[in-house]
Amino acid sequence: DSASLSTYNNFLISSQLSMLIRKFKPTDARKVSNLIRRALLETNSKDYPDTVIQFTHKHFSPKTLIETSKKRQMYVSGD
Repeated sequence: DSASLSTYNNFLISSQLSMLIRKFKPTDARKVSNLIRRALLETNSKDYPDTVIQFTHKHFSPKTLIETSKKRQMYVSGD
């Protein structure tokens, strides 16, 4: 139900360090896109052909992430 979902929109995980986890906002798109694309190039490119990396790199554009966030629940974390 929507009350349960709203509980997850903004919560804190406590351990030795605190990390805020919140619902993705369109203003997060550029940073999230850059993070995903960097991981693709630095890590995944070792295991997948260039064509797959290039396709996936294009797919994770800020615009695509914003559109996806309208259809799915997406979350980001940070300090």
